[in-house]
Amino acid sequence: MAFTVGLIILAFELTAARIVAPYLGSTIYIWTSIIGVILAALAIGYSWGGVLADTRKKPEDIILLLIAASAVIALVNIVKEGVLHSVSATDMPLQMQAFLASSFLFALPTILMGAIMPYLARLNITELATSGRKLSRIDAAGTVGSLAGTFLTGYVLFGFIGTRHLLILFAMILLFISFLLPSGKHLGLRAGMAGFLLIFYLSAPSLQISGLIQEIDTPYSRVIIRSLPYDGRAVRVLQTDSQGIQSGIYEDGDQGLALAYTRSFSYVAEIKPDAERHLI
Repeated sequence: MAFTVGLIILAFELTAARIVAPYLGSTIYIWTSIIGVILAALAIGYSWGGVLADTRKKPEDIILLLIAASAVIALVNIVKEGVLHSVSATDMPLQMQAFLASSFLFALPTILMGAIMPYLARLNITELATSGRKLSRIDAAGTVGSLAGTFLTGYVLFGFIGTRHLLILFAMILLFISFLLPSGKHLGLRAGMAGFLLIFYLSAPSLQISGLIQEIDTPYSRVIIRSLPYDGRAVRVLQTDSQGIQSGIYEDGDQGLALAYTRSFSYVAEIKPDAERHLI
């Protein structure tokens, strides 16, 4: 269970960057905000989970934490496009936009997942003589899970599943591992949650970006195809974040170069037509 929770935490962090990119970009400000918010949320979760474990020490609390984390991640998947659209439309500096969006969307799920780890450690300790080894096993399992989540998400899941469905997949996994505990508590709640997650998976929301034609998850980045007015004409463009256009074509069939920066290449070539090499 510690391995799987650790896996989901890091997979969630990497996915958070892809969720934010179409609206706020993928600059160092974005990564700084996401990493900072998630680290702070983990610290809060660890602290709260430790207090909860000492106070209650009930295995069924782990089930409730997993259900809650699963539900909040599903909620994030529903509201994320609206939140990011609203935040990106403000006049706040990019740093503040990134921090607010990260805090609103990614803090609470991470707090809930962080609270599970110390609770697992507390339940696993039965005698003082072996407490060090048991604590180290929990920590090691969580860390190995985080490594697995990093490589699995970065190398496989982004290109294979896509960002729209990853959050619901994470929510499903958290709900599934609640059955690893030998407790029959909250079976009705878990079954109902599983049904809702299936519905959410099949109806994942699209980006709230003007002129959107298609979004494509690739192993490298999240690609957005849009139709935009450019120099008074309709142009179909490709973007990997909100900060710039990578390429574009006219939608009326004109084979000319649509974007100013690509036209500049031909201008340079026309200056000296017989030149064999150019430095641009």
